[in-house]
Amino acid sequence: MKFFDYDSKPMVILRMLGDLIILNVLYLVFSIPLITIGASGAGLYTGLRDLFDRDKNNSSFKSFWKGFKNGLGRITALWSIVLVAMALLSYSIYFLYFAIKEKIVTNNAPIIVAIIGVTLLCVYSVQLIMFHSKFDCSPMLLIKNSVMMALGFPIRSLLMAIMFYLPIGIIIMDGGVTFIRVTPLWVAIYYSLVFQMNDLLMKKPFSKIAINASDEPEETEEDETEE
Repeated sequence: MKFFDYDSKPMVILRMLGDLIILNVLYLVFSIPLITIGASGAGLYTGLRDLFDRDKNNSSFKSFWKGFKNGLGRITALWSIVLVAMALLSYSIYFLYFAIKEKIVTNNAPIIVAIIGVTLLCVYSVQLIMFHSKFDCSPMLLIKNSVMMALGFPIRSLLMAIMFYLPIGIIIMDGGVTFIRVTPLWVAIYYSLVFQMNDLLMKKPFSKIAINASDEPEETEEDETEE
């Protein structure tokens, strides 16, 4: 089989790489309003699932758009609430840091609580996007089960959040110098890889969940939690 044959392994890999780049760029572009990050995440997860599903022949854009449209309602509203909460807590951390530095505030407890709060919201937000992309359920059930997955699998959830928010962490740590240096990575493929890794991390836990017709969760096997 020749290298440039359509079904040759090198060409299959190149097409898959191209689709990953397209999905990554679509995710970034549709996330620009910030409140649409949840819907963009659902679109990216949908695109990745269709990409690795040999029975699906949808284009990357069609798959992404399908997931994005489905997420414009529930996930956008819930993500907006989480985003506002994270913004308020982040501002509190910023304010308290300088207040402690200038000795206006002498108690470290408030800033510790705020940092823990932001961390929990970061972990929860990633699970919220993923759970929505996997199951079609009511907003209350989405909230409830996202919390359950975050608490039931804290190590995996924390790893997912670290990968998802790493670019923001890099900007905060060095003022964006490193972030700018590796801009091609963020733009080309970073989030496509992160969402795929997150999907692999939660593949087994999610395989044990089913949403029945009454919109209630069911465990298909015995619960499995991390130690």
